[in-house]
Amino acid sequence: MSDGKDQGFDARELGYKVELWVYDLSHGMARAMSAQILGKQIDLIPHTGVVVYGSEYYYGGGIQAAYPGTTAAGTPVEKITLGVTSIPQKIFHEYLRGVSNKYTPQTYNLITNNCNNFSDDVAKFLLDKTIPTHITGLPQEAMSTPLGQMMRPMLESMQHQMGGAVPWGSAPLNLPPINNNAQMEEIPEGQASKDIEDAKKEIEKAKSNANSTSVTTTNGCYPDLKSNGTTSSHQPTSPPTLHHHQTLHLKTLKMEAKMFLQKDPDYSKFVALVKTYNKKIQTKAASAALTPEVITALDKIKADLGNPSVSIPESLEGALYDAIASWPAKLLFPVLCVYQAVLLRPEGRARLATKFGKLLPKLLALLDESAKAPTQMATLCLFCNLLHESSMCHTLIHHEDFLEVGSVL
Repeated sequence: MSDGKDQGFDARELGYKVELWVYDLSHGMARAMSAQILGKQIDLIPHTGVVVYGSEYYYGGGIQAAYPGTTAAGTPVEKITLGVTSIPQKIFHEYLRGVSNKYTPQTYNLITNNCNNFSDDVAKFLLDKTIPTHITGLPQEAMSTPLGQMMRPMLESMQHQMGGAVPWGSAPLNLPPINNNAQMEEIPEGQASKDIEDAKKEIEKAKSNANSTSVTTTNGCYPDLKSNGTTSSHQPTSPPTLHHHQTLHLKTLKMEAKMFLQKDPDYSKFVALVKTYNKKIQTKAASAALTPEVITALDKIKADLGNPSVSIPESLEGALYDAIASWPAKLLFPVLCVYQAVLLRPEGRARLATKFGKLLPKLLALLDESAKAPTQMATLCLFCNLLHESSMCHTLIHHEDFLEVGSVL
């Protein structure tokens, strides 16, 4: 039996999609007139925001966040997928607090410290990569033209006279609440997953570099958008109230995998993942892989897995049981999710009760802190299903290891 820590398998991790939304502040005028005015073709005057965890983060009057596409910048002209980050939103917010003194109304500089420099720093933190250089390099490119060199002193003088007034936000630091329902997806093959410990070191470095200027933080608020699309300097509006379950401080239950939280899960997604991971098993331990006949049976019934009135072949139940017992922990997430459908059926629970003792140590191991959060959550949901069967309920509530693990969760 596998202990769930076989390092020979290479399942991809889940993370959060990161996009760069690009806006044209000139609304087409740069493309039409830049060649005549600057002697150089410039397609747009870019403003950027980074969309991740269901919010759009940008620099304007301080570090701001808004519902994607609702800022005063208007409609993005381009959406660039930067990658998928493994950094949780809570750690990202710690980073933003650490760099907040770098991005204030007073430190804004049209040429050297603008919204695009902020987006670049965010991309480096989340993904260890930069945003396109044609965006961050545009101010210097424009200032290198003869007209740009003539206008630079005037622009710097105007900025000084503005006294740090930057549009689109009244709070120096305006962060949204943690989104426990943020959509997750697999980190693409070939993209390195950023180590959380490295991220924490960057946060400490940012804090140590911060000056002593205090920053007012507005948590859980977004800029108040007027009907004409501009930003009000008055009290910002709050986003929709979070369900009280999303505010619980339980590290396992706060895992943000949206598929777990749906009332009627789409089992076809889990079946697709089972098939993908089964191919990995075939290359490493063929004897533990699901047979073609089992895969075919799984495909036939996937649309009815959520319907307890449709029976599941006993051979398929047995194959899933064997997979849970023998597959490594990092590949078990979708198998556990599909097996939950088995336990929705009384006959499935009754059959498991006859051999549950053999599987219990493996399931308890999957609740260990070393297991990944999606696997922990799927295992916890499976235990909830098990409690419907009186014999298994009696076994669990008298099992010392289960009670110990349960107290930690």
